[in-house]
Amino acid sequence: MNTLLVYGTRYGATASTSEEIATVLRSEGLQVKIVNLKNEKVKDISSYDLIIVCSGKQMGKWTGEAADFLKRFQKQLSQKKFAIFASTMKSVSEREGKTGDLEKDRKLSLEDIIAKYNLDPVSAGFSAASWASIR
Repeated sequence: MNTLLVYGTRYGATASTSEEIATVLRSEGLQVKIVNLKNEKVKDISSYDLIIVCSGKQMGKWTGEAADFLKRFQKQLSQKKFAIFASTMKSVSEREGKTGDLEKDRKLSLEDIIAKYNLDPVSAGFSAASWASIR
């Protein structure tokens, strides 16, 4: 399966997470091209079977590069196998077990952006454990 994994990062953590995801997918036999959207512009996604979009987030907002990618390709993504991932540091709420805050953060980070761009991902998550279901 020819896979494109694109990411936007502010401080580099999403780059590391994206590399880990790619390593797991490659070990399963997928071909994976990784693109840092800050350094490279994707012009065409037609040759990819699976598209994964990862973004770091700060104050509930995705990186501009990842959001721009979703906006630019939203129509084509609806015709592809597509997954979405929000990379974030463990929040104070998570460390303190405040599940209500975690659900609000998940909604802001994933559900709202999925709705904004009218997307239908096969997987959406915050951690590498979420990627088991995309193959």
